[in-house]
Amino acid sequence: MFAVYAHPIRTGDRASNSIEYKPLISIADWSCHCPFLDFFLPASPLFQTPIQRRPAVECRQSLCDRNPQDARFFYIQTRTTLDMSQQFNPCITDDGSYTFFSEEFGQTFHSKYGAKEESIYKYAIPTLLSEKASRGHLRILDICYGLGYNSAAALATIWRSNPNCTVEIIALEIDRSVPISAIEHHLLNDWEEPIPSLLTQLIQMESILVPRGSANETARLNARLILGDARQTIVDPLDRGFQADAIFLDPFSPTACPQLWTIEFIDRVAKCCASDGIIATYSCASAVRTAMVEAGLFVGDTSPVGRKSPGTIASFNAAQITPLSQQEREHLQTRAAIPYRDPTLSDSMAKIIIRRELEQDDCGLETTSQWKKRWRKN
Repeated sequence: MFAVYAHPIRTGDRASNSIEYKPLISIADWSCHCPFLDFFLPASPLFQTPIQRRPAVECRQSLCDRNPQDARFFYIQTRTTLDMSQQFNPCITDDGSYTFFSEEFGQTFHSKYGAKEESIYKYAIPTLLSEKASRGHLRILDICYGLGYNSAAALATIWRSNPNCTVEIIALEIDRSVPISAIEHHLLNDWEEPIPSLLTQLIQMESILVPRGSANETARLNARLILGDARQTIVDPLDRGFQADAIFLDPFSPTACPQLWTIEFIDRVAKCCASDGIIATYSCASAVRTAMVEAGLFVGDTSPVGRKSPGTIASFNAAQITPLSQQEREHLQTRAAIPYRDPTLSDSMAKIIIRRELEQDDCGLETTSQWKKRWRKN
């Protein structure tokens, strides 16, 4: 469950001997995380005693619906008491492959329309791995490794095109129990050997090196799994000067995990991308695309997988990207395109969301509904 702390910040004429503590609920839909929210007063550093317990569904109120000035006098932070070693149970998707549901984020790890298809058509194919396999050596940065599907799809795509291609993978993941559970449930068996065996070894040992001349000649792979918050662990490939031919950006949605969609984080991601490398993600959120543009990337669409919304690809090489339509480019000039910000790369989900919503309140830009209405007329 989530605990929400309300705390007044006394400034100027708002200081008062009579203080009303009230929680600020962000636009994030916390009702899908937990059935109840507890509210605490800062009576002690431990915040041990809840003063109010309400169904979370009653608390789904956007900050845009309250007086924006209030946010300047109240501070909110969230924490989760979910067990990070939770057991994951497979959920079948429309293409017959399986994924997991995250209680922490209230979302599945992959599209319900097809977990395996998403890894192929949103990541492996748009990053042109099949075409680039002829180079003989490819580097991949897999952000939010999860069940390992994106890396598996990448290896299958590369080795199908060139069995002799050497692949180097750096995988970032915060929760080791996710790929472990995928292995325990044999979910990687949807891919041909030696891919399941190699990725199993990667998770067990957190690194794998299958050199040229090994018994399994087609499985030349140099891979490392780095555990922790990706905002910090991405420093490893940065410091090594790692330049990826393909980057898979696959966190939970921006509203559920804004930490990994901020201008600051995506700037670090872009620094790990080779000059002709491609970053791929399932998200088409304008806030995400704005962050990519701010990082100096050209942005384009990928084909939808079982839904209307496309994904996004980005590259420093415009020739590899089909430009956005005029309608999509204009959406980057709306309130929805205000990016998430995390200057210290350490802020909580709630603080990042509140910061963005306050910026949206003051931006004076066209809303998405106004943008849609205008384009319907056209």
